[in-house]
Amino acid sequence: MQLEQTLVACRTCTVDTRTKAIERVIKSMRERLDYPFSLHEMAEIAVMSPFHFNRVFHHVAGIPPRLFMGALRLRKPRNSC
Repeated sequence: MQLEQTLVACRTCTVDTRTKAIERVIKSMRERLDYPFSLHEMAEIAVMSPFHFNRVFHHVAGIPPRLFMGALRLRKPRNSC
């Protein structure tokens, strides 16, 4: 029983850590919409390997990071003249 509780606590901690890492990347994307982030750069912000980051981002956000970045750019308010 105690092992089960420990595993659940570890799982919760892992999910929280991964979610915070993805939130850091999304914050960076929003702050620099014009910057062409590479997968490697996004993974560095999340402190993950590019492959693992891509998988975790897709799991947390529901879409791959490049698609997410494209959607953010499309929603970017345009300056009206």
